[in-house]
Amino acid sequence: MELNEEVFLIKRALFELSESIGRNQLNTTSISLLALELDISNEILEKVHLDLVKLSLEDEDLELNDFKEVIQKYISNVSDLTIIRIIDGFANTYIPKFKEYSISLKDDYITR
Repeated sequence: MELNEEVFLIKRALFELSESIGRNQLNTTSISLLALELDISNEILEKVHLDLVKLSLEDEDLELNDFKEVIQKYISNVSDLTIIRIIDGFANTYIPKFKEYSISLKDDYITR
């Protein structure tokens, strides 16, 4: 088996496993897996992470546009749904303060 085929199978297995633990369009179980899905490099992911940590230190009510501003500095042409998925992924793993925002943004997105 060639390396590309092995990598493809590993990625597919990760997606299958993540779906078995609840990953879906509105539930990001792993920000790293989402980065793989969206072809976002680790370097870009780390920059987004750092800027989101800075955003989390602000004492204001955050809105989708605040997150958009941060994320779109590094990732262009990203939909609102993808931004919500990114926020959810970071909230689940690295920035628990964003969990309430994530839930609220997902609810707002569903009821649009």
